[in-house]
Amino acid sequence: MPPRVLDRDAALALLHEDHGGGDAGLTLAFVDAVQRETRGDPASYFESHWLAFAMETSRLEGRIVDLSAFRDG
Repeated sequence: MPPRVLDRDAALALLHEDHGGGDAGLTLAFVDAVQRETRGDPASYFESHWLAFAMETSRLEGRIVDLSAFRDG
C-alpha cells in the first residue's frame, strides 16, 4: 500500500479541538518517530505500557491517576 499524504495544517486544526491540544503533540511525536525510524529500548516500551494502563484506569474510573503511585501498586 503506498503512503498516504496528509494535509498537516488541517490535521493539526482538528487535533487542537480535543484534549486541550495534547493530541497534536502526541501525533506529531509519533509521526516524527515513524519518519526517522526511531528505535526504542525496553525501558521506554515498559513506560509506554504503564502509561496506557494508567490512562485506561483513569478512563474507566473517571479519576486522575498518578503514574508513579500506579506503578508502585
